[in-house]
Amino acid sequence: MNENAVKSDDNEQSTQLDVIHLINQMADPAKDVPGSAAGQWFDTGDIEAGRPEIGVAMLPGDMVEISTASGALRVQKDNPTWADPELMTTSHCYADSGGWFYLEMLADGMQMALATGDGVCPNSLPEDATIYYR
Repeated sequence: MNENAVKSDDNEQSTQLDVIHLINQMADPAKDVPGSAAGQWFDTGDIEAGRPEIGVAMLPGDMVEISTASGALRVQKDNPTWADPELMTTSHCYADSGGWFYLEMLADGMQMALATGDGVCPNSLPEDATIYYR
């Protein structure tokens, strides 16, 4: 094998690792912040048996993203419904593009109720909200 080919392979591998590292730095997954809405939420209180259903995260550029199996809502910082999910410890409704996600913290931040819909944010948590667990 010629020496230039080895150097090229090493450079390519190094570049791939640099790209992966950069992506991991930029894509901060839903970081669990105890007592707040930020983080991963599960379909059961038995986390080992459950699966993550909801992710609430702050993306680069101060964009809030709430991800579910059926889609995601992204709220830019200049949106009037924007609030930092790491500081959200009571209830809040995020809205954008005609849809909304209403979140309410329960049980000392270990449970969260979530309701979604179309139109404008409701004034309080709708009765059909689903409970998720940390």
